[in-house]
Amino acid sequence: MTLDKSGAAEALAEIGQSQKRSASLYSYTLSAPYLFLTGLMWLVADLLFQFTDWGKHWAWIVVSVISLPIFVVVSVFQARQRKPASAKGFDDHFWKAQGIWIISVIFVVGTFVIFAPSNGRYIHSFIGLASGAAYAALGLWMGRRIFAVGVFIAVFSMIGHLFIFEYYTAFMGIVCGGGMMLSALWLRRV
Repeated sequence: MTLDKSGAAEALAEIGQSQKRSASLYSYTLSAPYLFLTGLMWLVADLLFQFTDWGKHWAWIVVSVISLPIFVVVSVFQARQRKPASAKGFDDHFWKAQGIWIISVIFVVGTFVIFAPSNGRYIHSFIGLASGAAYAALGLWMGRRIFAVGVFIAVFSMIGHLFIFEYYTAFMGIVCGGGMMLSALWLRRV
């Protein structure tokens, strides 16, 4: 069987689409645990903040300290899954991912130092909006589902900031944190 130029072009186009879809699915698989953990962290910290006295001072600190080693373990596990058994150290993807998180934290802290938000609501809303923007930006490369997650987080962060008052923190925890957890399950279903 021989292929003419148009048949070969079609076959190559199908291969390209298949590779693109495979890359998106792989990105979803890698992203889902982080999205789930971030959502769980957000949900637990915000509900503790909203409904307990000690949570207003300690919830985010305690949840962050507990969550950080879990994120590192997931990152190390994924890095080891990607490399051959004979390779030593971590691959470039691992170090780039760590760099992105460090840069993100520096950006957020720097923004707070420069603009000095006057209350926790502004800080919380900004983090929600920045998280949503980051996921949407990543989604431009990794796939439409991650983009959709980012837009969801950003939009509901603004809705919460502008329209929800008494139970703002609970709203953010349930909608954004819970939404991230559901999104992680959505990403795993593909």
